[in-house]
Formats: sequence, structure tokens, C-alpha cells
Amino acid sequence: MYTGKPHSSLEVLDFQQPVDRITTTQMKMLRTVHEDLVRRLAPSLSASLQCSASATLSQIVQRSYAEFLQSLSPSATVATLGLAPTEGCAVLELNPSLVFPMLEILLGGRGTFSTEIQRALTRVEQNLFEGLIRIILRDLKESWKNISPMDFSILAMEPLEQHRPIISPKEGVVLVTVEIVLSETVQGAMNIALPSLLLKRMRTSPEPRRSSADASQEQQERVFQLVRTAAMELDVQLQGPTVSLRDVLKLREGHVLALDYPLEGPVHGLLNHSSKFRGQVVSNGKKRAFLVDGFSAPD
Repeated sequence: MYTGKPHSSLEVLDFQQPVDRITTTQMKMLRTVHEDLVRRLAPSLSASLQCSASATLSQIVQRSYAEFLQSLSPSATVATLGLAPTEGCAVLELNPSLVFPMLEILLGGRGTFSTEIQRALTRVEQNLFEGLIRIILRDLKESWKNISPMDFSILAMEPLEQHRPIISPKEGVVLVTVEIVLSETVQGAMNIALPSLLLKRMRTSPEPRRSSADASQEQQERVFQLVRTAAMELDVQLQGPTVSLRDVLKLREGHVLALDYPLEGPVHGLLNHSSKFRGQVVSNGKKRAFLVDGFSAPD
């Protein structure tokens, strides 16, 4: 008669664990792709948010899709991604501790403190957040280009409670976690869940061999493209002799401060308060212009 108790010699199987295990080679490939992603992501976010941002690859692990969803904050916003040319889908999520400070910065605030806001995004916030996601997807596409070209697109963006699962809860996913830091008080994780079955079937091209010099040159060019449109402050100054603080404190109304500096003396051009050019002030019709004669010696 069956008593309902398992026999001691029987193995109890856990059917919740994903069975679509990927190979060590595929896991190494994923690490290569996402290490490249974090190198691209830091300057992209810095340029978009006009603040210092850093990104670090935290982990690449396999989970069931149900476990991944259960690990997210109840107030999380989930983006469902298309993975052309395949018919598969992936999921991307940024912790609310990152999302709301980022949105505050984009709306003109400082975003210096992590805010635990337990609510869904408004329509305006969602549109801004979608712009950030597109920047991330652009870098993700570039990182996959030399392995298996893939075009990432946003199929849906919704609060976690309204998320319609695109994968069976028991199906395996590869969870990629990237830690993003905006300041000492603002940091959090970005999670990307990729279907294990899709990765197992994917035909990847051999990893290209690049010298460290080539990689460094490519990174420099990328950073230059990101900052080339940045606004800088240009000042033109007559950098004459110094004045002691004692003399400045003695100044009164009607006093004359003799600078003993010739008008035809060299003029210095300052970029963001740092001297970069030497030149002279010239006339251009009714306007004055700064004629660059040379470059200042580096500090």
C-alpha cells in the first residue's frame, strides 16, 4: 500500500531548474560580448546624462524565467526586446534605484540621491526612459556585431505587474547583470535575460582577434564621437601681473589699480578655465575677434 512517503533510495528531482544548459564555450562568448558592452556603456551614459557613470559586469548565470521575474522589484519597469533576425525575445530591466535618478537628471535635476519610489512610470517618464533604453540597445548591438549580428528593438515596455511573460516560467534564461554607478549614493543593476534555447541554437562567428592598440584606438574614437558636440566655455583674458590680497583689501572707491600691462601684450584663450591658446584681439568690422597665434604650454 502507498503511504505517500518517498523511498529513501529514490532521487527527488527539481523540475523548477532550467534544463537548457549552455556550454562553457557559449558562456565564455557571452562574457566577451558583455565585457565589451560595459566598456561602451560607461561613456554613452556619461554623455547622455552629462555626469560621470561607470559600468561593471557583475554576473552571468542561468535561472528559470520564473526565478528571474521573482527577483525583480515590484515597481520595476520591464522592456521586452525583439532579437532580429531570430524570432526570439529577451527582457531588459533597470533597478528603480537607477531609473528615477536618471529621469530626474534628464528633467533638469541633479539626481544625486537614490530614491526608492514604489510606483509605475508616468507617460512622460516612460518616453524618457525609452530613450535611455535605446542608447543601451545601440551599444548592445555593437557588442554583438562581431559575434552574431543582432538587431535589438523595443517590443513593449510595461510595469512588472502588467508584464505578459514571453517565455514559459520553467524555461531557462541566461541572466546578465551589470552594475551601474552614477555617484556615491546612486547605483543599481541592469538585468538582461536571454533565452537559453536561443543561445544554444545560435551560430556564432569566431571571435575576431584585435590587438590592444586597435582596441585602444577604437575606444578613443568612440569617446571622441560622444564628446565632440559637448559645449565648452571659452574665455579670452589679458593675464597680467598678480595682485596681493593685502592690496585688494585696501581698495576703496576712487582708487586706481595700476596693472602695468601693455595693451599689445599676448592674450590667452581659456577652455573651461584652462589656458590652451595664445593670440591677440583683432577687429572684424564692428566686432572683436580672437586671433590664435599658437598653443599654450601644457600645465
